[in-house]
Amino acid sequence: MNHFEFNAQSDDIRTTTVENAFLTHYMPQARGDYVKVYLYGLKCCTLGQSFSDDDIAAALDLSVSDVKKAWKYWEGQDAVRITSSSDDETSLEFMSLASKLYVPSMTPPPAEKPRQKSRGRKYVEMFRDLEARMGRPMAHEEQQTVLFWTDEYKFSTQTVVLMVEDCISRGKNSFNYWNTMADVYHDMGITTYDGLSDYIEKRDADNRRNKEVLKEMGRYDLPTKPERDLMDKWFDSWGMDMETVKKAVAETTNTRKATFSYVDKVLTAWHEGKSTPSFLSSSSKGSSKDRSMPDLEAEYDPDLLDKLFNSGEDE
Repeated sequence: MNHFEFNAQSDDIRTTTVENAFLTHYMPQARGDYVKVYLYGLKCCTLGQSFSDDDIAAALDLSVSDVKKAWKYWEGQDAVRITSSSDDETSLEFMSLASKLYVPSMTPPPAEKPRQKSRGRKYVEMFRDLEARMGRPMAHEEQQTVLFWTDEYKFSTQTVVLMVEDCISRGKNSFNYWNTMADVYHDMGITTYDGLSDYIEKRDADNRRNKEVLKEMGRYDLPTKPERDLMDKWFDSWGMDMETVKKAVAETTNTRKATFSYVDKVLTAWHEGKSTPSFLSSSSKGSSKDRSMPDLEAEYDPDLLDKLFNSGEDE
């Protein structure tokens, strides 16, 4: 008997058959990332290759969570059947889409499908609350993504609603943005309503604080990441109050235009005890006006002040 074998040294030479039913009925309403995962997985299936979710994520420049969300979505569309799932890999079967559409008898009976989790009243209320805030019905894909947050990220239903409500209050109405924030909160370990509520409260307080500092410096833009880090150090790590920071800003403006680097140098000197402003000294004398606006020449040695403001200028 003759034996025939196709000799292909590279996967690129071979072909993957994609059903027209997928292209016509499944692909149009799916997210682009989900389509990429499906097609890449179909290629692996056709070639008999085994790829982990990590491998697929690396190949497609996606996050592992995005890959898992894609499989969840296609399972919801009955395009694949997940037989097992873990943190490291997912085992699944690709379903014949044409058979599902045109030969109903070839569709596996419901008993053969994985049993879906029963969804209680709290899930019904969650979707109702989300749709009320969105002002429209949720698409099936969006519902599947939300269920991914609750199932895989362990978000409570109240956490989901609070996260979406907070995004909308800040003018972030894109579902893709909400999905990104879900990834961020998951990475931060925030899953409960109280945890997210505390985070939002601190974030808003920090934003008001940062805005006040920038206004004192004559700025009305948003701080950069390094500038936010400096303010976190002053207020959170060193425990300084707003009055102290404002005095440091005032002292730098007596010499030149206030910048974060100069303000940080002054506050560092105060924090390390190299110099002490009069308004922080219990032995300070004089009028309240004198205490509220310390005299640089009276408080600082001129040589020390020159080193303080000019060190590192040429770095």
